[in-house]
Amino acid sequence: MKIRRPYVAGSFYPANKDKLKKMIEDFLNNVKEYKKRKNFFAFISPHAGYPYSGQVAARVYNEIEEIKDVNKIILLGVSHNAIFDYAAIDGNDEWETPLGKVLCDKEIIEELLEEKIFKIDSSCHDIEHSLEVQVPFIQVVKKDVRIVPILIGSSNLNFLRKVADKLFEIYNKDKFILIASSDMYHGYSYEECVNYDERTRNIILEIDHEKFYKAIDKEAMACGAYAITALLRFCELLKDVKAEVLDQTNSARVTYSYHGYVVGYLSMGFYK
Repeated sequence: MKIRRPYVAGSFYPANKDKLKKMIEDFLNNVKEYKKRKNFFAFISPHAGYPYSGQVAARVYNEIEEIKDVNKIILLGVSHNAIFDYAAIDGNDEWETPLGKVLCDKEIIEELLEEKIFKIDSSCHDIEHSLEVQVPFIQVVKKDVRIVPILIGSSNLNFLRKVADKLFEIYNKDKFILIASSDMYHGYSYEECVNYDERTRNIILEIDHEKFYKAIDKEAMACGAYAITALLRFCELLKDVKAEVLDQTNSARVTYSYHGYVVGYLSMGFYK
């Protein structure tokens, strides 16, 4: 069995199993009463260190805990380190965190590889944090689950549409939960962060992948923008999808430090 070992345990989240489990359970308990219990099938979740964005991410996993009939999760992100022009699927059999191991879903992976834009490339995932930080949350709320980790390497709109189209094709035969991993604003102004994040959130709520794509780095900002674009296209293909903001904050509000570098965090759910 090939295993992807945790890369950011001890930095983005605790490396100690008990401390990690307690941290996640505390986050989830803080938002327990906010369960929407809607038919969510897709989410946007942040990927900063848990002390910064863990509480916002908990709203996503608070809802996923209620999805009893689906045990496959596709994680969609972008690389913060590697440069490539395809959709890189991790080729390991399992992903490991301090909480144990999670199997990768080989059936879905085989179907994805029928579309040539998808390739197996574990090296892109080796030191990437954006998908890894989702996995401990998944392990706490879903005991019997398989994951498909995908990093998007191209910003081309037609490429992103092909990613979404293939996901849609598979979804019609084999239901899964889709999570796009992304933080929002990055910069040095708290006021700018608030304004950018409000605009970005409102554009995403329209569920118009082309409008969102054109707004990237203009009216909107998100480091996982291309993963979000693919998710929005996927939602459009499903038709009659609605979106709901689950939680939103930024690093300044979390740390009470309103001067210096600021990152925005958003969690959102999509349902029919």
